[in-house]
Amino acid sequence: VVCGIDIAMRVFSMLDDTLQYTLFKHDGDRVEKGDILVTFTGKTRAMLKGERTALNLIQHMSGIATATRNCVD
Repeated sequence: VVCGIDIAMRVFSMLDDTLQYTLFKHDGDRVEKGDILVTFTGKTRAMLKGERTALNLIQHMSGIATATRNCVD
């Protein structure tokens, strides 16, 4: 279960507000290995600067959301 997409996008907008992105998944969506969550266009430097922080946030929050969903199910 994806969670934290909006927060991750905020990381990138703080680094470079000209980055453009297209979301394919939103918070609460179930995902499978290999699914694309978002694509970016813009300056590579800004993407690389924010990539690790954004991924860490999404991984942590999605892990909690997935565990919660499993308990609810």
